[in-house]
Amino acid sequence: MSQAFEINSRPTTSSESVDDIPLLMAHVQRVGIQRLIDAHFPANGIGLSLGWIAALWLAHILSQSGRQMPHLRTWVAAHPETLHWLVAQPVRQIDASDGRLRDLLRALDDDANWSIFETALNQHIMHVHRVRPERVRLTHSVGLWYITSEGALQFDQSRRWWPGTLQVQATLATLDPSGLPAMVWMAPSHGATEPILKAIMQTRVALPGRQLLFIGNNELSPVHVRATLHQATDTYLYQLSAEETLAELQRFSDLRGPELSPNNAYERSQTVSVEWEGRLLEWTERRLLVRSHRQTSEQETELMGRVARAQRELLNLNERKRGKRRPQTLAAMHEAVDAILTEYGVSGLITAHFDEAVDSRTVRRYRGRPTTTRVARLITVTASVDETILAAMRERLGWQVYATTQSAEALPLDQVARVYSESEHMFERMRGRPLSLFPGVIQRTDHIRGLVRLLTIGLRCMVLLDTVAQAHAFDLPATLWQRPASGVSQSGPTGEQLLEAFRDITLTSFSDGQERRCHLTSLSAVQRRVLEVLALSPTTYHVN
Repeated sequence: MSQAFEINSRPTTSSESVDDIPLLMAHVQRVGIQRLIDAHFPANGIGLSLGWIAALWLAHILSQSGRQMPHLRTWVAAHPETLHWLVAQPVRQIDASDGRLRDLLRALDDDANWSIFETALNQHIMHVHRVRPERVRLTHSVGLWYITSEGALQFDQSRRWWPGTLQVQATLATLDPSGLPAMVWMAPSHGATEPILKAIMQTRVALPGRQLLFIGNNELSPVHVRATLHQATDTYLYQLSAEETLAELQRFSDLRGPELSPNNAYERSQTVSVEWEGRLLEWTERRLLVRSHRQTSEQETELMGRVARAQRELLNLNERKRGKRRPQTLAAMHEAVDAILTEYGVSGLITAHFDEAVDSRTVRRYRGRPTTTRVARLITVTASVDETILAAMRERLGWQVYATTQSAEALPLDQVARVYSESEHMFERMRGRPLSLFPGVIQRTDHIRGLVRLLTIGLRCMVLLDTVAQAHAFDLPATLWQRPASGVSQSGPTGEQLLEAFRDITLTSFSDGQERRCHLTSLSAVQRRVLEVLALSPTTYHVN
């Protein structure tokens, strides 16, 4: 716990907030990130290697310290003794400059080196953490990212572009149910299915020698994509689109009768055939019809809301208000009604009835104007809901149709919806994290691609913390992760909560002009237990 060496300076005392930095650095080392980056992305130059820069950068991004700083360079300047102790060599501010960070991002953009590195990283993680991949979820993300003035990552939901916004298109393969990233593929989309085909091929490279169940959305629906998976002896599971679901509902209705039971799920087999490399390729897939009661309730509420709003809008057409012009002709009223029914998606469900009142009056001759008859037409509309059609629509709410080549033994019908709907992590978890970059620092495509790849490494670190923590939830104090006062039910501890347990740990240095001694805050029983659960050495918080 102490360190002494000769120095020539006047007596001084200094302190640094250590918090979760040693834990994160040890965890990054155990995952193999620094070693594998240095092995596959060698860099020429002085100072820290790219592997060490990546380790420090990720520790800064992932840290849950209450004294977080917006830029890695500032963070390095605030922890000179801590980082020297952990890295076993001096860490200078220039090692964390924007130029060095861009060097790392540019290196990670190398597709060939990244593919080899990603495969090696997956193999190391599977060996050390005993991960056995069986299901892979493919998620395609197209969006806009931006970096705030404080250097934090944010996602733009409005889809509007402005200078400084990062345009990101990525396909991420994660292992179910943990959400552990296994592969990220990035390239401009030149076709509807190219990204998913490239992602499938790259996933096989990243997870060699394994038969996998690929879970996806409509990207897996093209027949040649499914043929690619079938040919590789992999299996797939995807949910049919809304249009395909309606057609499948009709087929199931024809098979089972006019009524679909809300309490049952149905299954049928379908032969799929496609021309493949000059020959006919055929296989059988299961079509599974299941009903989600939660989704049924949500969709019914949404449907009745649209019906009510459409009826109000139709009745508003009859109102006379100053500044509001009512439709003056029957054709104009028909056009206004059709626009409302189309806007709320209730055409055919709501029937509009039109009434035209004609009021004619004689206007007497006045001066040179002859006697005339003026005709005023008042068009009104009423609306009624077709209860038969409404009942039929409500009967079809909440039904979902899935297609899979997974056997019934491996994927029972009653488990399909749960397996498909298991949570996706993607990059949302990185929202608000300090990227150590400021707006405008990176704009080049290679920098953006490198940043996305760096963040997938960070996601791996957090998911592995989650996995270990949840596996040992009963070995950890309940006060560490349960928050009864918040009213939020939580199934288990998260990696962030483990890191938060290491707040208020300080490294204090004392110098009397002849020697320097360092003292580190002693760990609590909870903190020691967390290190034990994470399989980290007790010496993680011992100053060498």
